[in-house]
Amino acid sequence: MRHILLLSVLFILTSCDSTTNHADTCGDQIVDVGEECDGADINGHSCTEFGYYEGIPSCNSDCSLNLTPCAAGGLCGDGVVHSAFAEECDGQNLDQQTCSDIDPSFYAGQGSLACGADCKFDTSGCLFCGDGQVTGEETCDGTDTGGQTCSDIDPLYHPQEGSLACVDCQIDLSACIFCGDNITNGPEVCDGTHLTTQPTCGEMGFAGGTPTCSAGCDAVDYSSCHTWVDIASFDKHSCALNSVGEVWCWGEGGSGRLGNGSSVDSPVPVRVQNLPGPATVITVGKEHSCAIVGGDVFCWGRNTSGQLGDGTTTNAPTPIQVDDSISIYNGITAGDSFTCAKVEGGTMKCWGDNTYGQLGSCSVQPYLASPELVPLSCGSPVPLRFNTRLSAGNDHICVDNTGNTYCWGRNLYGQLGNDSTLNADLHETSLYNDNGTLRVLNGSQIASGGYHACAANTDRSDAVVCWGRNTAGQLGSGSSTQQHVGFQTDPVLQGVSEVFAGLEHTCVFLDTGDIYCWGGNHNGELGQVPGDMYVTNPQVATTLSGAVKLALGAYTTCMLTSEGQIYCVGDNSVGQLGDGTTTDSSTPTLVTLP
Repeated sequence: MRHILLLSVLFILTSCDSTTNHADTCGDQIVDVGEECDGADINGHSCTEFGYYEGIPSCNSDCSLNLTPCAAGGLCGDGVVHSAFAEECDGQNLDQQTCSDIDPSFYAGQGSLACGADCKFDTSGCLFCGDGQVTGEETCDGTDTGGQTCSDIDPLYHPQEGSLACVDCQIDLSACIFCGDNITNGPEVCDGTHLTTQPTCGEMGFAGGTPTCSAGCDAVDYSSCHTWVDIASFDKHSCALNSVGEVWCWGEGGSGRLGNGSSVDSPVPVRVQNLPGPATVITVGKEHSCAIVGGDVFCWGRNTSGQLGDGTTTNAPTPIQVDDSISIYNGITAGDSFTCAKVEGGTMKCWGDNTYGQLGSCSVQPYLASPELVPLSCGSPVPLRFNTRLSAGNDHICVDNTGNTYCWGRNLYGQLGNDSTLNADLHETSLYNDNGTLRVLNGSQIASGGYHACAANTDRSDAVVCWGRNTAGQLGSGSSTQQHVGFQTDPVLQGVSEVFAGLEHTCVFLDTGDIYCWGGNHNGELGQVPGDMYVTNPQVATTLSGAVKLALGAYTTCMLTSEGQIYCVGDNSVGQLGDGTTTDSSTPTLVTLP
């Protein structure tokens, strides 16, 4: 028993020694604890788990893995571009690529291409239009315009107006605002032909044309507008001539007297149609109007008495030529229903109503529908010659003949100034009262009103002498007494340069520049507040200052200014003030085109 126990102990001890001799032996082809591999046993490792693309590692003699065989399989970071394994680059190796090779939108030769840690191209250093950086030939990029404004690019652009834009990395000025782009923006009043809401030439009282914009786009220039150069009025309509020879009329339109093809009243000027060329002289009768074009006379309106001179008695709403192909005319005047015109050389022809002998032809016909020469005496082939002005009233006419004043026609109110009330069908010599002695009136400036006339008497240093009807004080004598010969105004007005007469009122220009008016003031036609219906003494018409010519109608006064505009005052019942309304005005209102 004792021997058996001893043998058992020896067996146990022998077994323990055998286990200790075989633990953790490198080289035994067994991967023990702490070994990466052992001999041919690489413990299942591969190169890919260490970042290589392919290959199998070997085992070092110390049982550590040997990755040298993996190098042949390639690795991101080894400096070699392994395109087979989707590498684009590797470290500093860009495979000879540049930014523009990668994407044509990148600028060639600009910016820098890099390689990322994943062996993919890093284009963050490449430059292109849209990257927000102004580089190379770019003048802008995105919102980066270099801090410039429109006016920095070109002083023509308005500072702080408009905005720079960037298109294809080049400055775009299309949103900038500048003087000359025909668009009125920002601080501009106008731009080129674009005048926005600025008044037209007609609205400013000029006779048509187109205004221009100043070089700085800060003001409208009206110097290119047509101007009014002449005006004529009679009864309730007026016509005016502009600087390009157009004729425009306004007021009462019955019988076609406005010349625009209509018989409708117009409170604004309408253009006379169908004149064959530029007019040079105009006149207005009660219901007809006339103009001289190239030496020929054209008339329009009422023609029941042959006052249009075309050989008929048919009304014409547009101009028709007077039936006279041999005369060259350079002056003209019209009355109620007749017309007289000055022929080149100083003779005169008349046509129309002859009820009172107002044609001066010694004829007994009630009217003449074609022009007839005014003779020096009845039955004589010698024509009357006169020097300067001819002026028709309602049914009479006065002319200056070598300084002497001649009148003929109706004389019911003494409007011929010959100390009579008998009508005359041949010219009569007008007289004036010189301290109780009747003398021939020497007048160089003559104006016939409705039933009166006035002249500047050169024998009295151009003192104003008037005669005829005086119910409204239109003779300026201080009373309303009718005069059959000329009487000087009270007070005496001397230095008179021009005389104008209407139906019941009279005005004159003095050499001093003052304008005096007197007579009827029913609607403020004297430029004074209506109240004094009659003014029998000449009064300074301050509201008419600045006029270079006047035209007096029935109860209106129109003035042509040195600026080429027309203002009218008085009765406006049918639009005869030409301001677009039918409201009377004692203050001159501007005539405006529609």
